[in-house]
Amino acid sequence: MKWLKIVKSSATNITYQSDTGTTLNAQPNDLLKKNVLLLFNRKDRATIRELASCYISHKDEYDFLWLGGLYAFYIGILLVTTLFSPVTIHILGTVQPGGILIFPLTFVILDSVNEIFQYRYARRLTYLTSAIQLFACAAVYICLNVNTYSPAFHNHMDSYPLLYLVSAFTLPIADQTNNIVFRLMRYRLATCPLWLRSVVSTVTGQLTYTIAWITLFFGTSIDTALLTRIVDNYGFKVIYAACLVPITYLIVAVYRARKPAIENQPSVVGEV
Repeated sequence: MKWLKIVKSSATNITYQSDTGTTLNAQPNDLLKKNVLLLFNRKDRATIRELASCYISHKDEYDFLWLGGLYAFYIGILLVTTLFSPVTIHILGTVQPGGILIFPLTFVILDSVNEIFQYRYARRLTYLTSAIQLFACAAVYICLNVNTYSPAFHNHMDSYPLLYLVSAFTLPIADQTNNIVFRLMRYRLATCPLWLRSVVSTVTGQLTYTIAWITLFFGTSIDTALLTRIVDNYGFKVIYAACLVPITYLIVAVYRARKPAIENQPSVVGEV
């Protein structure tokens, strides 16, 4: 049997012929499960996928790709910035954590998820990231205490379990504040533009995050140095975040511009 061709199709049954003239009947889902899809031509494959209830549509596949990509970048950026947090750098006369230049990209991604997929998926991203950071905290702590390493390595790594732990507990507070403010502005203020929602939600969320994170990790007492570090870090992130708003617009625009074209194309999942 070299090829198959659909003769008649409905939502519950597909009648098709083989190259030898044999006529067969099967449900769309069964044809997918039998792995005979590649024996049909491109048009028939699209028909089978459209009728099969167990098949992921191209529209859903497109959304999964974007959502998974945004989730992956968000989590990856946070894990990387944590690695540089113990190191301080000087920017514009202020002392900042080493990962400050890429950390605000998480604001862009979170706002993009809120805008494209809305609050529910932004909330899931927040809690998923917190769980991963708790896992990173436990994993690093276990490795440091089970295995034997040089003193220099311990000096470098010993602060990371605390870093991941602090981030795991402060992140849900800050990012959920961001998500809730973004949602409230979206539905209570119908004409509120994306840039204003992004800036206000970030300003609100990062206020709680900066105070909690800087205090828990760097603070030993409430003094002028600690307050200065909080103000400098918060101010830098807010200004930087405002400058990154065009990237949020770009992500949303690319997603929406590509989606109509994707919806009208037959899926090619499973083809070789």
